[in-house]
Amino acid sequence: MILWLNGPFGVGKTETADNLRRLLPDSFVYDPEDAGAFLVRHIPPAMQALSGGDYQNHPPWRAVNYEMLAYIAGHYRGTLIVPMTITRRDYWEETAGRLAKQHPLRQVLLTAPREVILRRLALRGDGADSWPAKQLDRCLAAFRDWPADEILDTGGLDAGEAARRIAQPGGLFPACTNTLKRGGA
Repeated sequence: MILWLNGPFGVGKTETADNLRRLLPDSFVYDPEDAGAFLVRHIPPAMQALSGGDYQNHPPWRAVNYEMLAYIAGHYRGTLIVPMTITRRDYWEETAGRLAKQHPLRQVLLTAPREVILRRLALRGDGADSWPAKQLDRCLAAFRDWPADEILDTGGLDAGEAARRIAQPGGLFPACTNTLKRGGA
């Protein structure tokens, strides 16, 4: 099973994924940003300019992540947790949409009020002029009518509580109920 955590930068996807990993036995966090970091280091600066500052605009980012996730999902029987913002529907279809045709995939869209996300970004050192903060309005607009399986407002939650709500029996991610450790993490 692939559990994809989508949502704006700063909403808490990575921390929620780390908490889910601790809650769910046999789970693994795959972070597609690692492929982006690789591209940034290994593509000439002139080509970086073609991406508009977003490595998702490079076709190899989408291809590598699709291939890696398909490979892992095809051989790993645990829950594969993917914390990654994707706002373009064509990119979503090229990666997660293709995966969902071959493997069980559930997308939880994490949301929060704009001011909460800006505060969280600031706490992690991303000020108002940072790339994630400058993407916030674009992300919020894209996610207004995004086709997610579930939506979780994390505005009043910490990452641990968000993970518990996703993984709890009868919660947002019912497939986890068979693997969730009883008696705590």
